[in-house]
Amino acid sequence: MTEKAIEVLSNNPKGYILVVEGGLIDYAHHRGHARKALDETVAFSDAIETALKKTNSRKTLIIVTSDHAHSMVFSGYASRGRNILGTFAQKSEIDNTSYTSLLYGTGGPNNYQYSIVNNTVLRLNPIMNDTKSFDYSQQAAVLTDEVTHGGSDVLVYAKGKHIYLK
Repeated sequence: MTEKAIEVLSNNPKGYILVVEGGLIDYAHHRGHARKALDETVAFSDAIETALKKTNSRKTLIIVTSDHAHSMVFSGYASRGRNILGTFAQKSEIDNTSYTSLLYGTGGPNNYQYSIVNNTVLRLNPIMNDTKSFDYSQQAAVLTDEVTHGGSDVLVYAKGKHIYLK
């Protein structure tokens, strides 16, 4: 779609503004589906790459940013080359249960994976699920209606004409 939009809009002699959004990244994060969010991030990266290839950097300014972060965190000590969607061979020293490299600080009922057994709260073992599935919901620490936005800084990248204007 990015390629076709640039093709069509390039016919305007006065120039154009094109906004390309990776909105499904946000949608996936709100549901606590890290795999979907990562997959959509790759698609957004592909759209940016297309825009860079199909435009002239002397005539075009490309800006890439996000409007907010989510409460997803990278945790533990995964070894280099390990699948980021997998579980650790190591276990929590408190509950002796494995955990995934990706977790959410907040999440909906699908992310809140705890049960009560004999008046003890137990975290469900992610090894019992396919953590690489598009529909797998990463575990969350706090139960909310859905994954909330995070407070992390968001970056702004720019390339092309007038990137140094103040």
